[in-house]
Amino acid sequence: MAQKFIKLFYGAKFKIRSHRELLAIKSNLFTGSAFILFTFIVSSLGTMGIAGCARSQNGAIKSASDAPFVVELSTNKISKPSSAYKRLAQLKQKRRKQEKALYGTAGLDDSTILPASLAAISSEVTLSKKEIFDQDFLYGSDLQFSSISSGPDMLLQALAIGHAITRFRIYGDHLQLIEDQSYLFESNINHPKRLIFDFPIIRQDDDTITVSIYQGSPSLANLLGPASPIANNWVRSVQFVQDGQYLLIETTIELEDGSIAEIMESVFPRNTLLSKTDVKPVFDDPALNPYADRFLYISQGSVFLDLEKGRTKTALANRFQVDEGKSIDWYVTPNLPKEYLPVLKSAVEGWNRYSQKMWNRDFILFKGYLPSTAKVGDPRFNVIVWDSVPDASSAYESQASDPLTGIQSHSLIYLPYAWVKIGKEFWQMSENTKKEDEPNIALTSLVNKGNFLGKKLAVTCLEDVSEGVSLEARKNQDVFAKELLKGVLFHEIGHALGLGHNFKGSLSYDPLNADSIFSNSIMDYNQYQLEDMAFDSVDASTGPLLEYDRQIISVLYNDGKDIGEADPVVPACSDEEADDQMGGVDPLCMRYDAGKDPTSYLEYVLNLVRNATSEGPVKTMSESVSTSVESLGDPKLMTDEEKVTERLNEFKKELVGIGKYYIGSGAQSINYMVRANIKSLYAYNGDLPQGYSETEMRKRAIDSLMYVTNGTDLNKTVDLIYSQSLNQAQEWVESTAWFNELTVEEQQESLQELKVDLASTLSYLQTFVIPSTRSRLISSLTFVPTLPFYFSIDGNSTTDFESTVIELLENAVSQNIDGHKRTLLERSSAARTLATYAGLKEGKEAIDRVRSKITSELRSARNTADREGVRGLLKSMEM
Repeated sequence: MAQKFIKLFYGAKFKIRSHRELLAIKSNLFTGSAFILFTFIVSSLGTMGIAGCARSQNGAIKSASDAPFVVELSTNKISKPSSAYKRLAQLKQKRRKQEKALYGTAGLDDSTILPASLAAISSEVTLSKKEIFDQDFLYGSDLQFSSISSGPDMLLQALAIGHAITRFRIYGDHLQLIEDQSYLFESNINHPKRLIFDFPIIRQDDDTITVSIYQGSPSLANLLGPASPIANNWVRSVQFVQDGQYLLIETTIELEDGSIAEIMESVFPRNTLLSKTDVKPVFDDPALNPYADRFLYISQGSVFLDLEKGRTKTALANRFQVDEGKSIDWYVTPNLPKEYLPVLKSAVEGWNRYSQKMWNRDFILFKGYLPSTAKVGDPRFNVIVWDSVPDASSAYESQASDPLTGIQSHSLIYLPYAWVKIGKEFWQMSENTKKEDEPNIALTSLVNKGNFLGKKLAVTCLEDVSEGVSLEARKNQDVFAKELLKGVLFHEIGHALGLGHNFKGSLSYDPLNADSIFSNSIMDYNQYQLEDMAFDSVDASTGPLLEYDRQIISVLYNDGKDIGEADPVVPACSDEEADDQMGGVDPLCMRYDAGKDPTSYLEYVLNLVRNATSEGPVKTMSESVSTSVESLGDPKLMTDEEKVTERLNEFKKELVGIGKYYIGSGAQSINYMVRANIKSLYAYNGDLPQGYSETEMRKRAIDSLMYVTNGTDLNKTVDLIYSQSLNQAQEWVESTAWFNELTVEEQQESLQELKVDLASTLSYLQTFVIPSTRSRLISSLTFVPTLPFYFSIDGNSTTDFESTVIELLENAVSQNIDGHKRTLLERSSAARTLATYAGLKEGKEAIDRVRSKITSELRSARNTADREGVRGLLKSMEM
């Protein structure tokens, strides 16, 4: 039977664009998510097994009847809240105050979004024996909210964890819910059982059994890792939804370190999710699916299935089951300001361009706000969880699916206000929404440590908001903020539909061709200033059919019927390939690159600074600075000092923003693009496609690295651009009505103050932005034994990037660069990085030479600050 929804289920829609994050893993939250669940093996069960537990491993299930498996439910309050839970309640109140300040509204309805019940309860639940025994059930867990933070404001929340296939059994005076893990083992006879729930039996008769529910599943014991044991565990609510037969249990766990997490646990018949009794999975396995080599799916990891050729270890692609006439429905939490509802609708329903092509109908709908009776983690609802915090660093997606078919029950997307803020405020505040290179400590830690029922956790996408800067935001911050938000969500919905990352999508783009589309996949981390090409307008869900996405959607949802023999095989690469450091890297597999050749695009980015005019869609730095000067306005209208000062302050902020945009901040900057293209200097064991030259790519990469780190040409170029603009700003002031009303003495005094004030803008770029960029580039050259630099002797030429990098680092520790004094930040980064080469002969020799020079410098230092700085350099090279 088809999956059922309660009357208030108007539709749920989900989208994510997580880090695009940072860290996206081709895996269901069943194999990962930022959530850790304890694996509890019931060794005492021995060989007892579960009566009637044998079942086909191809996804076929025995159909249960439509009669409810819960006959009666009653609840009693048993205790007051703990002090830890009160602290969590205070965090929720902080969220409400933030939203009131941002939107002028009351904020979240805690009973709907962030469960407000503080009391522990005990429920008596009467179940029908006929309906629970010898039937498959799905057990799932979702993180609703927690006090675990990643940064000052970002709290871990909204994570769909996954499902386990389970069955009920009576064991002594307890009713147990047991996972039969046969699909995790090669042997279909010898496999352990896992205890999911252990309910004390209150009473029973021939037809019913009544149990007490007052604690969550023992599988939550290591929710946040073995280093954080649970100190307390209680149930906040128990609900049974007859339409679909969902038993929903809201659980709270308190850890010994004081952290607290709210969880939605669910138990429901497996055939509620699977409307067909024999669902054909999409295999993420080239041996079983000819398309698996071409496309990157979200997969929950390896399972063993009984197939025609015998018991087979394979992997399944996650996807929704879309029956004819049905849709994948999405909701957003009610704290989202109404002005963004059309943006989310466009992002979610933008995927209908593909279903319209396949079936001439929409298959995904955005239904607006989540109904007041629904809660985050309810497996009937796909939810975009909007967070009011302005400084959360990432968005991310998670999903839960059936282990034997890959069919998803639901997906959750975490989407913070920061995605709006960076579009609105970067050019006003002249800074990112978070510090450079600030890690998502809590999320990353959970991903590395966590597991759900023995399987590794994975956040499908963890997309970093700090990469979302764009020149377009200068024209209209509100419009760009919405474009950025829409693009992020469009990407995340792709994950929810089962699409993994493809970091080669942008290789189809030619920045010098006005008709070229930015990428063939929204699942790449594309540069945001180009990504508005994915939609016809801010509020439109229509746009181009991106070729890779069109094909993979056809495989997941239409058996590949829309892929013709003449259709191109679009290149793809995953997170694992982008991060590979074993024996070489693929220089074409890169996040946030743009264009067929990343090193050619790197030259394009550098030329945006070096050249006066641009040949492509993005303005040069010189053009952008000139536009800022022009935007000062008519000087004759500036009649008082306050107006002049206000406009000049805006102008200075904009100049700093422009400098950071081109040099230090965001995916399109020199900082990011040079660092990313260091990949071209490493050994690569594969063969580049026809039309690519390794020699030319490596030359462009090393020349660009040297240009930024080992000379002052960049400083001189920036100085020239900004000096001209500052002179023009001074001329503008001299032309204002206010200035011409001053006495000659007042004019001279004002001009002197103005020169100093405007000069500080250029000084900030020269003494902070450029040195910080150099420092990060230098730090990116750290020696990695498994990732050798390219080295070859070919005829009359010798290429040795390892020696070149060591020489670059040795020079960078030097006090001077073309007669210009390097900052201590640059020199310290170079010293620390050079120290990593101590195990190499060339590295040790360079370190010895540098130590000798610095020791001489220490002897000649004339003040305490200089001596301490030099001593710090010596210490940096100690290993």
